[in-house]
Amino acid sequence: MPFTFSPLQITLANSVKDVQNDIISTQNALARGTADLNPGEQGVVTRLSSQAAGYTKIKANLTVAQNIINVGQTALGSVSDILIQMKALATQSQSAGLVDGTDRASLNTSFQQLSTQVSSLITNASLNGSTNNLVSGATALSVTVNQDGTSAMSLTGQGITASITTASLATGIGTSSNAGTMITNLDTLIQAVSTAQANLSAYTVGVTAQMANATGLESGLNGAVASMTAIDSTALQTKLQSLNNQQSIDYYLVSQLNTASAAILSIFR
Repeated sequence: MPFTFSPLQITLANSVKDVQNDIISTQNALARGTADLNPGEQGVVTRLSSQAAGYTKIKANLTVAQNIINVGQTALGSVSDILIQMKALATQSQSAGLVDGTDRASLNTSFQQLSTQVSSLITNASLNGSTNNLVSGATALSVTVNQDGTSAMSLTGQGITASITTASLATGIGTSSNAGTMITNLDTLIQAVSTAQANLSAYTVGVTAQMANATGLESGLNGAVASMTAIDSTALQTKLQSLNNQQSIDYYLVSQLNTASAAILSIFR
């Protein structure tokens, strides 16, 4: 007579299998620190994570843009100070009758040296290459601020090199007449530098606002991902203990049924 499992034995066997699978799943979730997700939920998490990573990159670009602005502002501050010194020299040289030729030549030498410093500061007011210079040329930098691929913040170069060329600083202050011309040109140049400083300050305000926006969106997206994948460790530990208890009970019942089955089989031996 062939031996067959009873419905109760089959039910217990399935229970043992289900409990064991649940124990493994719970242990894995605790080890990962994240919840098990169905394919639909995982798709949402992947999409949100990708969007958050996009805003992380936008923040990095904005940080670079702000660094370029900072370099430009530092250079413009130094240039402004030097131009004021140059104007003082020109004013002194213009004073006919109070400055002799030797003194004027000395003043002009100092003036030319400062002019060289100004040119150097403007040329080197860049970050990672001359193309990232908001002081010298008029080329605009474009900074992506959104993930639609079309929105960008434009930072226009201030073209101070052209202003210096117009000011003709190389003319110097070797004569009273030239000194007078330089005073006028320096006033115009100082105003151009002041305007450039104001423009870069405005760019800082814009970059700061965009950074706050990107940070908020990134944080919100990461928060949504964390919420979807978060686990309650305490609840899972409690569940695991309950499953282990259930497994012990199931094993005990299986052993009892096996003992009973063995007793029945012995009758037919």
